[in-house]
Amino acid sequence: MSAREASAESVAILEEGYQSLHGRGYYTAYLDASKPDPDSLKNVLIQMATHITAIARERYIRWILVSRIELADWSTRRLIAEIILKRWEPFLLEKLRAYPPALLANHLSELINLVLSIDGMVGKMLGRNADSLDSETANPTMPLRGQRIKA
Repeated sequence: MSAREASAESVAILEEGYQSLHGRGYYTAYLDASKPDPDSLKNVLIQMATHITAIARERYIRWILVSRIELADWSTRRLIAEIILKRWEPFLLEKLRAYPPALLANHLSELINLVLSIDGMVGKMLGRNADSLDSETANPTMPLRGQRIKA
């Protein structure tokens, strides 16, 4: 990647993902990074890294959904729905918990996106980064890359 391409991508990342008390986007990030406070640039870079991580996570999840889950047979999708309902039961709406896994098997994309959304909200409430979840520090959790789903 050339310096010009890297610069353009950095501007796009800041435009899309930078938010502060004073506004959002590239120019707000520029103004925030220009402050005399030594942590001001660090804060902008942290937000950039967080946004890049979120984009990568979203792409990986989309790849899993398309290449693995949506191509799985119906009984596997039903089992995944059952596991999600069990692990996330306390956080799901009562109406959703009432559905049998068999009815949710063909809606796993929506169910997984809901769980990821809930996970992000719980992570923010607990003051942790949603991208740093693992099975020992956060429960319930979706398996991370390389982990097996346990029933």
